[in-house]
Amino acid sequence: MSLETLERSLHFLDLTGITDPGQVEIRRLYLQIANGSVPAGPVLAGLETVAGGELAVGTLPIRTDPRTLVHRFDWQWWSNCAALERFVAEHGRLPSTVSADPEEKRLGFWVQTQRNSIAGRGTPLIADQVARLVLVPGFVVDRAPTWGDRFAALERFVAVHGRTPSKVSADPEEKRLGVWANKQRSSIAGRGTPLTAEQVARLVLIPGFVTDRAPTWGESCAAVELFVAEHGRVPSTVSTDPEVRRLGGWVQTQKSRIAGRGAALSPDQVARLELIPGFATDRALIWLESIAAVETFVTAQGRLPQQKATGPEEKRLGGWVDNQKRSIAGRGGTLTADQVARLVLIPGFVTPVVRRHLDGKQG
Repeated sequence: MSLETLERSLHFLDLTGITDPGQVEIRRLYLQIANGSVPAGPVLAGLETVAGGELAVGTLPIRTDPRTLVHRFDWQWWSNCAALERFVAEHGRLPSTVSADPEEKRLGFWVQTQRNSIAGRGTPLIADQVARLVLVPGFVVDRAPTWGDRFAALERFVAVHGRTPSKVSADPEEKRLGVWANKQRSSIAGRGTPLTAEQVARLVLIPGFVTDRAPTWGESCAAVELFVAEHGRVPSTVSTDPEVRRLGGWVQTQKSRIAGRGAALSPDQVARLELIPGFATDRALIWLESIAAVETFVTAQGRLPQQKATGPEEKRLGGWVDNQKRSIAGRGGTLTADQVARLVLIPGFVTPVVRRHLDGKQG
């Protein structure tokens, strides 16, 4: 190699000021070919003879811009591979095809394309490209996605897009998730592979998953059981999360049914509810929960809840207040002295009618 050739070669390999990952990768690869640390055969298969000379082991190409030097060498491929490696190093996972970030989404689809190429369903890769990819943590997938993998992808999609995926989407990843979600709905309806109670509970908690019907008693109970297992408490009717509020309302309805204010539950249903930590089925405890909810409402709103309200929770509490007044009047259940004493402390509870009944009892 002449002195002039050596000087021009060193200029080509100088990485000072070069930030483009594709150019960096090409220069490093050429240097590895030159010193024999990378087999030249597979790499040379992706290169084209350059006018004015041939690329061979030990001979560096003499140009300043690899994109003008190499015609068939995939400059962009190495740039994408370097970007993938940086993403995995930073996030500890592969990029997702359903990410809201356009660059992550682009990289996610690029990963899928490379997997298809390796599987023979796309443009063939050279050996060095395959070798580089299999070193990326998580790139090699030697199994079909599990139910949990699919569910996690569905959760991510809904969190990013605020809706469930469509099975008729033009986006192949969304379409795949939409088809999977529909299969789960079919399974819940008894038209597919049966799901476990936990799987059903996790699915119905996803906003928008239950679309064409109300959840069954078993589905709602499973969802409450999962919520309690994860949060250590029963769901609240005043939560800011609409799904938690729905579950909290369902819990209150079951308590009312146990207390005789609604359709009766089967012994098996009651037994299952009583196994849920924090689900109070004892009538005295239910009464304490109800009056605490009324007290909270009055403190926040400055008035008693109304049974004629449009909101279901206020309507329920208003009905409960009316039931307590009827009990004091002798037209309902029996209240203890402690219960009456707590009721009369609620601002607005003691009306003239209630006062007459209280005075009559004392007399």
